[in-house]
Amino acid sequence: QELTDYKRVVKLDFKHRGRYNFKYGKPKYVTDDMDRKETITAINRELSEISSDRKVEKLPLNAIKAISYKHAAEQTMYGYEPGDDVRNIMAALPKKERQYFSKLVNAPEEEKNKILRIAPSYLRRALESSWGLEVDEKPSLEAYFTKHALPGENWVGWREDSNLEDVKVKVINANGLDPGEYDIWTQNKVNADKVNIPVPKIHKKNNPSMVEARLRRLLENTGFDNINVSYSNSISGGNKTTMDIKEDQRDEISEQIQNMDLD
Repeated sequence: QELTDYKRVVKLDFKHRGRYNFKYGKPKYVTDDMDRKETITAINRELSEISSDRKVEKLPLNAIKAISYKHAAEQTMYGYEPGDDVRNIMAALPKKERQYFSKLVNAPEEEKNKILRIAPSYLRRALESSWGLEVDEKPSLEAYFTKHALPGENWVGWREDSNLEDVKVKVINANGLDPGEYDIWTQNKVNADKVNIPVPKIHKKNNPSMVEARLRRLLENTGFDNINVSYSNSISGGNKTTMDIKEDQRDEISEQIQNMDLD
């Protein structure tokens, strides 16, 4: 697919073909000194080799699931990578933004810088890729989740039989967003209301690592040592703290024995 996409770039914008971002390696037979016709011929040669070498094999179930999950991840605003099919980002965009994205892609050259200045980061990366520009670095997930909650691994929403679309409906409703912008209608809400999945909070007040550090300092100042603290945010609204404390009283007992009156 990447070779086919690259051939399309060569045909439409041969001058800027060097900006194409290859995820799976450069074409085998293409060299920089080739003209347009020679480049297309070289790409077709490799495509022909790939087509003739295909074998039909039965994939194990886990492999099929992995491919499905990978495809779903690519069709998200964060999962989009430079060079990906533009339909991936279109599938992830809210309806309102999807309507004008195609118009932005075809914007006049003199308007592109202005568009990039005001576009959200996820749109900006897709536009830069579509225009053959250097693409902004993807934001850090680690930094994002210092201010946003991420449900734990035991959250029911991660289960294979849970429909994340129902969770999406619940989250949008809980945060007072406009359902129409996300292609969510009355029947979607009716279906989501039938599902008993706790809705994760988007924003959080406490960063788990900061809370752990505060608890550790507090206990150390109280005289405890060898402290192991683990903290995570609850998605059910409220947090419960439990502690297992072991106290070494050997010195205290030894002192009491020494002070015993044995007469």
